[in-house]
Amino acid sequence: MPVGPAYFAIIFIWSTTALGIRWSVDSVGFLSGVASRMSIALALTLVLCRLLKVSIPHDKRALETYFAAGVLQYCSMMLTYWGAQYVPSGLIAVLYGTGPIWTGLFASWWLAERFSRQKLLGLIMGLIGLAVINRSSLLVGPQAALAVGGVLVGALIQALSTVWVKRIGGAHDPFAITAGSLTLALPLYLVSWWLFGGGVPAVVPVRTIAAIAYMSTVASVAGFSLFFYLLRHLPASRVALIQLITPVTALLLGSAFNHEAIDPAVWLGTVLILLGLGINQYESLRRSIQR
Repeated sequence: MPVGPAYFAIIFIWSTTALGIRWSVDSVGFLSGVASRMSIALALTLVLCRLLKVSIPHDKRALETYFAAGVLQYCSMMLTYWGAQYVPSGLIAVLYGTGPIWTGLFASWWLAERFSRQKLLGLIMGLIGLAVINRSSLLVGPQAALAVGGVLVGALIQALSTVWVKRIGGAHDPFAITAGSLTLALPLYLVSWWLFGGGVPAVVPVRTIAAIAYMSTVASVAGFSLFFYLLRHLPASRVALIQLITPVTALLLGSAFNHEAIDPAVWLGTVLILLGLGINQYESLRRSIQR
C-alpha cells in the first residue's frame, strides 16, 4: 500500500479507537474487553500471515521488536482500558494526542534527534494543557483524576514503544511484527484477566460485541500493521503528527455518538495541547507541507 492512503487510514482508525475502547468495556469490564480484543486480533493476524505467506522471524532483532511492541503495548493498553471506565472517549484521544511530545523527548535520548528550545516550549505548553484537563477531572472526583493519570502514563509507554521499535530498525513485515508482538503479549492479557477476576459476562450488549469486533479487526490487525508500516517508511516524528488531528475528531465523535458532554476546561486544555504539539512539531509540519 502507498504511504499516503496508509497515513489517512491511520487517521481514521485512531480517530475512532478511543470510542471503540469506551464501548468495548461497557457491561463486560476492561479486562474482558482488552483480553477478547487481543485474542481475536492474534487469531486473525496469524490467518493473514498464513494466507499472505508472511514468515514470522525469530532472530534476536525480531524478538526485541516483539518485546518493544508487545509487552510495552500490553502495559499501555491495560492502563488505557482501565481508565476508559471513568474517562470519556474524546478525552482518551486528547491524552494520547500528547504522544508526539513524548516521542520527540524519547527520540532525543535514543535516536539522537535534536530536542530544541522550540520543542521544549511545546512540551511546557502541552503540560499546561494537561494540568487544565486534570484539574477539571479533579472536580468530578478522585477516581476520574486517577484514570486520567493512568491513560496519560499509557500514552507515555506507547511513545516509548514507538521510539524503541524505530531504534531497533530492521525490515520485518508489518504483519509479522503484529503477529509476533501479540503472540508475546497475549499470555499477559489472559493471565491478568484470570488473576484479577475478569470472568465471562452472562450477557453482552450488541454494541459491545460490535466494538470488540471493530477493535480486534480494524484497530488491532489493520491499525497495528499500518502503524508499523508507516514507522518503517517515515520518521517517527512524522508518524506522530497524526495525533495533531485525531484528538479533535475523537472529541467530536464522542460527543455525537456517545453523548459525551465536553467540559469547557477540556476544550481549553485540548487547545493548549494542540498548540504545544504545533510548536513542538513545527519543523516536521513545515517540511511535510513543502513536500
